[in-house]
Amino acid sequence: MITNKNRATFWGASETSMIVGNWDTQTFMQLFLVKLGVRENNFKNKYTLAGNSYERKIAESLGIKLKFDRCIKKRNISLRVNLDAESKDCIYEIKTHKDEWKKVPTNYIQQCQVQMWITGKHKCKIVAYKMEEDNYENFFLGIEKDRIEIYDIPYDQDWINNIYLPKLKYLSYCIKHKQTPNKNKFEEFGKEKK
Repeated sequence: MITNKNRATFWGASETSMIVGNWDTQTFMQLFLVKLGVRENNFKNKYTLAGNSYERKIAESLGIKLKFDRCIKKRNISLRVNLDAESKDCIYEIKTHKDEWKKVPTNYIQQCQVQMWITGKHKCKIVAYKMEEDNYENFFLGIEKDRIEIYDIPYDQDWINNIYLPKLKYLSYCIKHKQTPNKNKFEEFGKEKK
């Protein structure tokens, strides 16, 4: 059993693509079993470890007064959001990557939507840092500012209201009642809640 129930019973903003995605996959079911508390997820590799290690240094390199690592919970919908960094009016989501981006990955945009919604701050920037192999081997290297790219993410209230929240509420219900989610039951759930 999982001893950290916060991870088990709460959905995170970084899991948004799974919440709004296809529930009929093995990947989703493995995550859902974590949420039910019957499976653990301790996945770590050099990429995730390096990313976590570099996040704060990347944010600090922006030269902006920021607060770090705020956690916000909405227990009634099983949501727990951890912010990397924020200013008075803007969220800064820090991402590290090895390969060039042709565009901002959709799952990162969705994560930012949830962060903006829960904080009420409708301004978010993804701060992307291109990692090199040395960064994965040595977490103490400095930040090279020319490898930072910043992307403004516009807020989409319609997506939050019409896509995200109905699915999150249904999945929260499924966890509470220990039911496997499926599309047909979701559609019935949506009709009952109207």
